Amino acid sequence: GSREIARPGENGARVPVGDAKALADALRPLVRDEALRRRQGASSRAIAEAEYREDIVGDAVVSLYRGLLVERAS
Repeated sequence: GSREIARPGENGARVPVGDAKALADALRPLVRDEALRRRQGASSRAIAEAEYREDIVGDAVVSLYRGLLVERAS
């Protein structure tokens, strides 16, 4: 989910649901600073490529299902 992906200060921000002021405050620096947008975008790409590749996610899903099957069989 977004909690695992959005890392405040590194590649994004987290704001409370429904808090428009907090969202605006979090977006303001990005609107004003192209270099910040580029750094956070590059960081997001690096995280996605390192942690969310198809093989990694696929292995995690298979492992989860195997664990559930073992629990169910017990």
